Amino acid sequence: MVVPVNVTPKPQHKRTQATKTPKPGPKTRFDEYPGLMQRLTGKYGQVIGFDQHAPAPPPPDCMRIAVDVGSDESVTEGLRMLRAHHGSKIASVIHPAAYYDFLGEPNPKYEDITVQGTNRLLRGLQDNCEV
Repeated sequence: MVVPVNVTPKPQHKRTQATKTPKPGPKTRFDEYPGLMQRLTGKYGQVIGFDQHAPAPPPPDCMRIAVDVGSDESVTEGLRMLRAHHGSKIASVIHPAAYYDFLGEPNPKYEDITVQGTNRLLRGLQDNCEV
């Protein structure tokens, strides 16, 4: 899901670019998807990635905050850290996180991560940030 809000190249004002990296499975690591953040760094002043497991250093000129979109507390804490260190103004949010099950079996993680995780993030952004 991409939520473009006020997307402009290299904003003149200090706005933060928050991005959520893809998580196609429970063992996928954020450092396997550095390209998204790297492509954004040349266009925006700051790029911050939310990821449940942020084990490796981020690409140059980027920052990572460990956030589990399956947890209200984790999303709230991640947004608190974002505001404390980077302010509450966000130029745009890219949120491709989702749970995929290719076995065809119903899985509660789909509802928790894909549906409710998106709701948690959007609600948190509305309540705590200027998007």
